[in-house]
Amino acid sequence: MGNATNLITEHQLIFLITLGALLFTIAIATLTIYILWRKRETERKRFMRRAWRARFMTGVTGLEEDGHEEIVW
Repeated sequence: MGNATNLITEHQLIFLITLGALLFTIAIATLTIYILWRKRETERKRFMRRAWRARFMTGVTGLEEDGHEEIVW
C-alpha cells in the first residue's frame, strides 16, 4: 500500500485489525467468565435447595425443642 492517495495507511490498517482482535478476545473472555459464573451459581443454588430439602425431610430445621439433637453436616 505505497500509494499516497489511499484514505487509510497500512499502519492504520494494522492498528485497526489489532484493535479489533483485542476487543474480540476481551469479548470472548468476558462471555466465558459469565457462562462459568452462571454455571457455578446454578450448581450452588441446586445444592442449597437439595440441602434444605434434606434438612426439612429429616426434621432438622434448627428449631428443635430441648432434648432433640441436630444432625451435624
